[in-house]
Amino acid sequence: MGFDLVIKNGKVILADRSFIADVGIKDGKVAAVRKSIKANGCPVRDARGMYVLPGAIDVHVHFQLPFCGTISADDFENGTKAAACGGVTTIIDYAIQAKGGSLKEAVEKRRAEADSKVCIDYSLHGGITDWNENTRREMNELVSEGITSFKMFMIYRSQGWMADDAILFQGLEETTKNGSIIMVHAESAFVLDLLIERYHTPEMMAKYGAYLHTLTRPCYTEYEAVQRAITWAKETGGRLYIVHMSSGEAAEIVARAKKEGVRVWAETCLQYLLLTDDVFKDKERGHLYGTCPQIKKKHDQQGLWQNLIKKNIDIVSTDTCTFDTKQKAMWEGDFTKIPFGMPGVETLLPL
Repeated sequence: MGFDLVIKNGKVILADRSFIADVGIKDGKVAAVRKSIKANGCPVRDARGMYVLPGAIDVHVHFQLPFCGTISADDFENGTKAAACGGVTTIIDYAIQAKGGSLKEAVEKRRAEADSKVCIDYSLHGGITDWNENTRREMNELVSEGITSFKMFMIYRSQGWMADDAILFQGLEETTKNGSIIMVHAESAFVLDLLIERYHTPEMMAKYGAYLHTLTRPCYTEYEAVQRAITWAKETGGRLYIVHMSSGEAAEIVARAKKEGVRVWAETCLQYLLLTDDVFKDKERGHLYGTCPQIKKKHDQQGLWQNLIKKNIDIVSTDTCTFDTKQKAMWEGDFTKIPFGMPGVETLLPL
């Protein structure tokens, strides 16, 4: 077989092992991996001392996302350039339905924003904020067109985005018919809103600063919602995906559900594996680490790592949503006004 390119002498990384080998590329695909490949006149790259591995996929990013009165700093061009520099060759962003709007129109609008700018491969998840018969129909149409994952939010009640239990139940039922998957941002909206209201005082904000982001989102606000979503997945037989899981307790709940045969998958993110909520105690820079859900405690970090190793957590993503220091400064000491998000797509693979 003739090749278009041969990569020689690199350390090839596979899912279960690594070894020194040559890699032959044909028509943009890996065609051979052998101890030695003859180039026969085709271009050769010497990868001695380097790793040779597939491009990474970041399944959870938010480029040029309107949020908190601003737009996230990475547009589709710069965000995908950063991804490529970090070895990520595919990203999946979100097309969020406007309240009262069309799900398919949200996808078309997002594609119009991305198609001429992206520097790598990309796809989209649908984001459902207004469940009705038209949305259900459009969900099925999008599945036939290749978009098979749809996010629902168990929070953002005041914004009108929240999927209540009945909506989530119906969405999961639909996945049993069309083969799609429902992704959920799992936090307990009513308790979360109650805690935010209790702590949202000038005295508390002066005392705790950005650490209030932790005090108002204790672990149970996540793991209760994860348990509830899993219950509906179990009862409907639907397909459920927990996005940006951040607590050790939630990971244990997912592990038990998997053993019971519930069709549930879970992702966590770099920030939850590498940082703890001590970052919020920094009065000068703590607000820069604000994400949703927030970085949690050491025991959560340990629980996430343990369940990642045991393969109870299926995916590591970044939830990249970059705001620069000026945008983050919009909080002005009020933890409820922090633009949620951190960069990460460029460092996913190295970290």
